[in-house]
Amino acid sequence: PTQNIVWVTPEGGGGPNYSGM
Repeated sequence: PTQNIVWVTPEGGGGPNYSGM
């Protein structure tokens, strides 16, 4: 999606669809 996603994720981004990291 867009870079308007600001949630709390672990130091790695191994959770939701982090297409920004």
